[in-house]
Amino acid sequence: MLQAALQTPLNADFAAFCPVDGMQQLLAVGTYQLDETSQKRVGRLHLAVDGVPSPIWSLHWQMDLCSSCK
Repeated sequence: MLQAALQTPLNADFAAFCPVDGMQQLLAVGTYQLDETSQKRVGRLHLAVDGVPSPIWSLHWQMDLCSSCK
């Protein structure tokens, strides 16, 4: 069983591992915070790899990786 902890400054909305064969170690976590005044959500996408000590990647880097999965 895989266990990990990821501290996020915003509320977690979803967490999902990549379903592509050979890429299941990739984890995406979406977070958001609702601004009560404007009723707008501010969010982030955290991308992590199981077993990597610094799990947060930038969205730009992850987009490049996913485009090569096709």
